[in-house]
Amino acid sequence: MTATVEGVTPEPTTRLQELRRATADLRTRATSDTEHWLLLGGAVLVPLGLVFVVAGYWGASHAPRVIQQVPYLISGGLLGMAVVFAGAFSYFAFWLTRIVREQQSLAGRIDAQTATLAAELAGLRADLRQQRGESAEGLVLVSTPTGSLVHLPTCRLVAGRADLRAGDPDGQPCKVCQPNVVNDI
Repeated sequence: MTATVEGVTPEPTTRLQELRRATADLRTRATSDTEHWLLLGGAVLVPLGLVFVVAGYWGASHAPRVIQQVPYLISGGLLGMAVVFAGAFSYFAFWLTRIVREQQSLAGRIDAQTATLAAELAGLRADLRQQRGESAEGLVLVSTPTGSLVHLPTCRLVAGRADLRAGDPDGQPCKVCQPNVVNDI
């Protein structure tokens, strides 16, 4: 893997250097921009609202008349509570976006696992059909020339007989080999 360019041999790259080069452009933040702004909004608005409430209380407690306390109540108390609620809703929205992202990730993993399980189940079904002497289209049923029961070719009642004919899938199933039960697998 070493090449010479004008007589200079570069150092062979190590796996760590290759990993650093491959991951250099990856995003380092774990949260999206929306989540970041929701978290930042909650972190700023809740303490700011509490400061408004305390300032309103401080101003109202030092005003001798009720008429002088009302502006403090409105500007400090009500505005402060509104800002606290806005910050709390921002935290709540941040929490919900995290839950949605985790649920989407979980749904993706479940979809991948379901596809894997379905493929494995199809393989197991094919193996089971092959072991039982069934065709790929489904169950092969046989009947005796004069019989009305349908059997699996491996049924002990008809095994080894040479005079078997193709059985009707809607015929009465044998109680020994139970071909309808095997077909549901």
